[in-house]
Amino acid sequence: NITPPLIQRVTSEYECVPFKSQIQAVVLSRYFNFQLANVLITLGVGSFVTSLRMIIKTPTDIAVVCAKAFPMVGSYCINLIVVKTFVELGYEISRFWPAVQYVFARVFTDKRQWTRRALRRSFFSNPVFLHGWYYPSMLSVIILAFIYSIVTPILSIFALLFFVIAEVVYKNQALYVYTTIAHSGGQLWNVAYKRAMTGLIMSHVLLVGYFW
Repeated sequence: NITPPLIQRVTSEYECVPFKSQIQAVVLSRYFNFQLANVLITLGVGSFVTSLRMIIKTPTDIAVVCAKAFPMVGSYCINLIVVKTFVELGYEISRFWPAVQYVFARVFTDKRQWTRRALRRSFFSNPVFLHGWYYPSMLSVIILAFIYSIVTPILSIFALLFFVIAEVVYKNQALYVYTTIAHSGGQLWNVAYKRAMTGLIMSHVLLVGYFW
């Protein structure tokens, strides 16, 4: 996925954000918005436009329109969470890309140059944990769980499975793989909290529309 590094490069080099923690906060916010927009477009622009027309026609029925539109794509959101659980987290725990680089280097280059120190400095080095790259994926699952707990309760089971596996995966990565070079002092918590509350508010709107 080239989106996080692209956002980070623009933020650091063109917007000249000075601190690494602030850069990660910007990446988190923008990458999260990108993921939500991507899901919205994937769900179907046609149905979204239809719902938007109904909302414009009768603004007071916005909760009812949303409550009728969201359940139609509940199965897609379940599939999305399943993919995140087994593909995204599986890729994360496997360290697939460093393994590919290691095999490529051992097969197509001179093996004598790959001493233990060289391997540790290249393929086996500890990468930096970039919060802005990983938080948006988990926040998107939180928001989907909040929203669809009203209209598609079974989605909550898949969201729970995601977070159970994610806790094991990222705890292992935090302890044995990643390093931290910058501390935000809790600033990223405010960014994550606001987006989680957005999902909670949307779930209440759907609850009102569902029982209206």
